[in-house]
Amino acid sequence: MSLSSDRTLIALNWFLRMPLLGAYELAMLMGEDEEAARSLIGELKNAGWLWYGIASSPEVEPDRLFYVSPAGVNSIASALGCSVESLTARLPVGEEDVRQGWQRLEITVGVNRCLAELVAATRRSTRIRIESLQVLPRKRRDSVWYPGEVEAYGCLRVGQTFAPFFLAWDRAAAPVVHRRMRVNGWYAFRRSEQPWGYDGLPSILVLSANLAAAAQWEAAILSAAERRSESPLPGLITEIDALFSGDPLDSIWWTPGGSRFLTLAEHLQWRGSIPVEAHLPHLNTLPCLSSPATPSRTTMQEISSYPPSLAADRSLGATEMRILEWLGFHPLLTNSDLVALTSHRLHQVRACLEKLLSRGFIDFTHRGTNPGTTADDYYFLSREGLGVLAARDGVPARRLARYGSIAAEVPGWKGAGRFDTLLREFEHTVGINRFFVSLMTADQRAQARVVRWLGASDGATTFTRHGAKHWLRPDGVADLHTPAGIKRVLLEWDRGTVRPVVLREKWPLYAEYFASLLAAGVGDEALPRLLVVTTTSQREQRIWEMAAASFEAARVPTGLCATTLIPLVDRYGPCSRIWRTGLSDVRQSMTSDGTVWASTWPRQVTDGEGHRPSQRSPDHD
Repeated sequence: MSLSSDRTLIALNWFLRMPLLGAYELAMLMGEDEEAARSLIGELKNAGWLWYGIASSPEVEPDRLFYVSPAGVNSIASALGCSVESLTARLPVGEEDVRQGWQRLEITVGVNRCLAELVAATRRSTRIRIESLQVLPRKRRDSVWYPGEVEAYGCLRVGQTFAPFFLAWDRAAAPVVHRRMRVNGWYAFRRSEQPWGYDGLPSILVLSANLAAAAQWEAAILSAAERRSESPLPGLITEIDALFSGDPLDSIWWTPGGSRFLTLAEHLQWRGSIPVEAHLPHLNTLPCLSSPATPSRTTMQEISSYPPSLAADRSLGATEMRILEWLGFHPLLTNSDLVALTSHRLHQVRACLEKLLSRGFIDFTHRGTNPGTTADDYYFLSREGLGVLAARDGVPARRLARYGSIAAEVPGWKGAGRFDTLLREFEHTVGINRFFVSLMTADQRAQARVVRWLGASDGATTFTRHGAKHWLRPDGVADLHTPAGIKRVLLEWDRGTVRPVVLREKWPLYAEYFASLLAAGVGDEALPRLLVVTTTSQREQRIWEMAAASFEAARVPTGLCATTLIPLVDRYGPCSRIWRTGLSDVRQSMTSDGTVWASTWPRQVTDGEGHRPSQRSPDHD
């Protein structure tokens, strides 16, 4: 098939620079509508220039993502007068880059979308143009001109002045240590022999996963500069959501230690020339394809020219990836738990679990929570499953195991103790899981829904009180979306095994935490609520006596705490009228009117120890 139009050549140059493009991104890059981009892609694919795979991820809409075929890479290298090795060292079109692009699918799609948005933004500008733009090869060769752990390079142009930059993509699951190590590598690159010079290093645009991560990036850049007695890196930070909800050229960027948001053009460092190493090879004419007989459709398992292992883990579907993530952050979930969390039918979840088990990504333990109870299968992440999530987030697997919040069975690795502890405290872990799964799937009747469930690792937080820093480590955290805004609840799950002296130490810490929030000006409606679930009414009463004394001493409202019993949660669910919010034995119900639980409910229900008036749920009395 003969292709000769300028549009075809422009499109092929974009695929050379940014593999795994979809039609939507190509349309933005070309300044065309999506239908025209699809037609152009179809021509290139049918002629054998492009192969594609199907994106499948909980975070990415299902779509065909295209990249230059092996035959196309060979033909382009020949046309440019270079070897394939030389071409793949400069552009991300080699098999290793395609493989890693699929393994890091969410990062790949995010970076491509970001760069396409930037091109579209400059097209709306009257002055700023794109001089250069590309995704960077993951493996850096000799004559390195870009730092490690950055995803892309770009350069803006106004007249005869240039503003180069690198782009670093962040993932929410990446541990803070990983962010610090990336920053350390950038400082090391600035001091090395590189063509930009120490003072001429281009700005590094950090696309942060969220506001908390942005603060970690800022702290990492500033503290690294202080340790080295150097000036801070020329870094610019923004949140991913801010970029995609606005314009990348707008005032959404800030520098570490800066106090104002400025436009990208105001922040970047402008210069009169660019090192020759950063110049992109450009295809000016369309060469003849050396081997045009390429299948019109290829999947990752059907690619014969690349090793069979190419992106094999991303042959997993979106549901399987979601299950891996649930088991990574909340191990020891059952089949029925995962049915509720994924909103899929039982046979669908069972099929996904069988596939993950057969691939070695998960394992399970078969046991009951208490003597005499029916045993069940409780699933958890294996080392291979951890590797899938680590590759997705661009973090070395051992680093994620040691410093991340994901727990997996990784015998002999640093960080293995996280899962070992959860398994050793099996009944405690399963009880917490059961509570949050029930909370997430309950009919709360007042429009509240759980939008975030954090385990003990992610839910831990620090606060400062009277000049001292303290750690607060609840057993779990949930953020509820209500008509009054996001409400956070903290869970303490007490199985009655903790000695009274240890139990007594918890409540002053919670009281000081709430006091620190009040001292910082946090209003009552925005304060978290503490939920305590215990075993017997006697122990519940004792907890209330200790908690009330601690809260009153810290001048904190006792209404921020509520207690109930495990039998009540199991029988009626966490959203029923089972909660005590004071020394009184009147029980109340969770709601979403802005108080998390109702302030007045007249009826009391069973204490969970057999003294119940009815088999029905309290909400139906």
